Amino acid sequence: MAQDHKRIFDGDKGPNTGGMGAYAPAPLVDDMLLARIDGEIIRPTLDAMKKEGVPYTGLLYAGIMMTDEGPRWWSSTAVLAIRRRRLCCRLLKPTGSLF
Repeated sequence: MAQDHKRIFDGDKGPNTGGMGAYAPAPLVDDMLLARIDGEIIRPTLDAMKKEGVPYTGLLYAGIMMTDEGPRWWSSTAVLAIRRRRLCCRLLKPTGSLF
């Protein structure tokens, strides 16, 4: 997972940079959280798209926001900014999957 809104100062301090910075892997996302995001957000979304006759193949950038209740889908895009694409492609497994 990549994180593209980082705090201006080291140690996650200060105001949000508004997307000026991007880094991966995101230290906030451990294996348990990744499994939760996959099971509650990513898989159901892809299954629904397939059911509606619009299956998706490619790299879908899911903008996930962490809330007190857990991860929530904020936005998505199939057209990635260069920094996001580079970061996500570095994380791909040999199978071409993040999971």
